[in-house]
Amino acid sequence: MAGPCANTDTILRTWVATDACLNTASFVQTIIRQDTTQPVFTFMPADTIINCPGDTSTLVVGIAVATDECNSPPVVTYSDVVAGPCANTDTITRTWVATDACLNPASFVQTIIRQDTTQPVFTFMPADTIINCPGDTMPSNVGIAIATDECNDPPIITYSDVVMAGPCANTDTILRTWVATDACLNSSSFVQTITVQDTTKPVFVFMPADTIINCPGDTTTAMRGFATAIDECNNSLVITYSDVVMAGLCANTDTILRTWVATDACLNSSSFVQTITVQDTTKPVFTFMPLDTIINCPGDTMPATVGIALATDECNDPPVITYSDVVMAGPCANTDTILRTWVATDACLNSSSFVQTITVQDTTKPVFTFMPLDTIIDCPGDTIPVTVGIALATDECNDPPTITYSDVVMAGPCANTDTILRTWVATDACLNSSSFVQTITVQDTTKPVFTFMPLDTIINCPGDTMPANVGIALAMDECNDPPVITYSDLVMAGPCANTDTILRTWVATDACLNSSSFVQTIIRQDTIDPVFTFMPRDTIINCPGDTTTAMRGFATATDECNNSPVITYSDVVMAGPCANTDTIKRTWVATDACLNSAQALFKQSSDKTPSILYLHLCRGIRLLIVLEIQQQRCEALQQPLMSVIIHR
Repeated sequence: MAGPCANTDTILRTWVATDACLNTASFVQTIIRQDTTQPVFTFMPADTIINCPGDTSTLVVGIAVATDECNSPPVVTYSDVVAGPCANTDTITRTWVATDACLNPASFVQTIIRQDTTQPVFTFMPADTIINCPGDTMPSNVGIAIATDECNDPPIITYSDVVMAGPCANTDTILRTWVATDACLNSSSFVQTITVQDTTKPVFVFMPADTIINCPGDTTTAMRGFATAIDECNNSLVITYSDVVMAGLCANTDTILRTWVATDACLNSSSFVQTITVQDTTKPVFTFMPLDTIINCPGDTMPATVGIALATDECNDPPVITYSDVVMAGPCANTDTILRTWVATDACLNSSSFVQTITVQDTTKPVFTFMPLDTIIDCPGDTIPVTVGIALATDECNDPPTITYSDVVMAGPCANTDTILRTWVATDACLNSSSFVQTITVQDTTKPVFTFMPLDTIINCPGDTMPANVGIALAMDECNDPPVITYSDLVMAGPCANTDTILRTWVATDACLNSSSFVQTIIRQDTIDPVFTFMPRDTIINCPGDTTTAMRGFATATDECNNSPVITYSDVVMAGPCANTDTIKRTWVATDACLNSAQALFKQSSDKTPSILYLHLCRGIRLLIVLEIQQQRCEALQQPLMSVIIHR
């Protein structure tokens, strides 16, 4: 019987069994041939990415091919789902379905992406340009970029400027970046360089005229005129001038060639020359005439002392001032009368003159130029002039004067001290004299000097702190030897009994009660440990033996500095091999008042071979006694220690 689709059917197969006597038996077998197998794709177009405006038809991106085991070929169809992120771009989800005659389907999905990655293309790029200030830099003047886009036309065109200051005001370089962006944000850019420069010179609007003036006429710009100018680009101009002076017939008569220069901020400049002529005819005039004067010998008759004439000249100031002297001898040496003629001459040889009279006389005493100071020297100081100073003097008229001295000695308050009144006298050739008194005081303020200072000392209790044991100071004195040496002690209690710090102050005093001192520190300390006078011996006892100190002994000790140290003990119990057997390590500690301590301490030595004893006790118990002889040194006492270990 035919099935629902090609190559499918139902077979009713009847089986009959017949024997020799033609007896029969039969049954029917039903065989159904069906088709449930899906078609199989033999070609599946690959996922594809194409660029806009690419063709997405099956002819370009592929057609699926399929076969079917029962009904070949199957029918192949497809359907598209389209969505994209921007204009003219999309993602196509293409579902291919192969269906055989029995409607068994097979399918797969092909993804086709149409994207836009192509940048816009500029069709016109404004050229780099140089314009003169104050030129217009707007795009309408220097060019507007144009662009096209293959997928989304036209693109959006924008620009931004980066302005870099030029070498001077109102000049700069503009880096104008043009950007073309399409709907999918693909962009292209280029940079247009616009240079604004200034090459235009300033223009003078006022130029001072050429002029002739009389010396000392004012040639400054305030009087002769100041040029003004304007500039098209930078109106704040710098206007300067420089003068070239051509000398005239005499000083300050000349011709000035004044060159005016107007310079803008970009160093463009314009210039012109103004001519100023200066002439001169005026004589000098004295403004100060030194008075007639009388001075004392050896008075200075130089103009710096008795006056210098001053003059002015309207044209050449200052004029040249000179003088000449006529000297007439006076009544004695170094006295005279000087007739001094002053002449003022200008650069054009015009001159004026007058006479000054200077009279020189002598009445002046010698003057000390060095007076030794009053001096205090220490015994046994030297009082001769070479040591305490020699007076010096000069005489204005007759130099050098004669210098002498005399001493008056007054006894001081103690031996080798006194006061000397030394009178110095200076006398010139005219018997004019000057004097002064120098006071020299000899005193003793020098302290004695220690020649031996006992060192700071640390001694152990109960050490002897007397000077004979810890040192006696020695001293000497420069003026009154030997000084008296004494000492005093300041005792500060130490941290524990019979310890202290002694601050011993040594003082050396001379006959004038000058004294020196130093402090010697003597520390009496206690660092000696107590000493055990009795140490209970190591002991082996039988369980249940008494391990108290009353039975096993109590240690005793003595201390050199603080007797009757405190004695304590502590036990470390190590369990034995069976119940009620153990090893007790009892540590005895003797501590004095300064916390110095001695210990009897067990220390195990792993390199010693123990001696072994076996003791047979009741109930078949055997004790293993291990004797360990320790050879190491204890803190306070050197002797062997013993431990007992009991095993069952």
